[in-house]
Amino acid sequence: MADAATPAPEIVGVRPAVTGIYLTLRCQGCGAHFESYQATVLCIPVGELACPACAAPCAVSTVDFDAAVERYLPYQTPDEMKRLTAEATRVAESWHRHPAFASILRYRGVDLGAPMERELLATITLGLAQASDGAVPEEAGADGEERR
Repeated sequence: MADAATPAPEIVGVRPAVTGIYLTLRCQGCGAHFESYQATVLCIPVGELACPACAAPCAVSTVDFDAAVERYLPYQTPDEMKRLTAEATRVAESWHRHPAFASILRYRGVDLGAPMERELLATITLGLAQASDGAVPEEAGADGEERR
């Protein structure tokens, strides 16, 4: 938690991870931008960070952390999250099979895109959530047309 002696950095970006969040911060001391892993316990930021440029300690307050998460990671209902995850899974499992990529991503008959599916799932889900503001068609085709 931030205290009066530790300058609070400005949060300029958020990237979720399984056990915490990567924050893009701007140091109040020297103005440098840096990405730092912010550990969380029950969605509360814990620990103190240091600016890699000037080594100034930086602590993210709970209020700033909550505001940044709300700003960069819009709230999704469970049904919206299920639809977003299903669409992200469809994209992650199919992008490398598109003819434009399939020939490039094959080496001696092995599809090199397939191992990247799970790595990309969280990024694609977040991108869909931010781009669509949670509105994902019930079932969309590769051309973006809604199907019933």
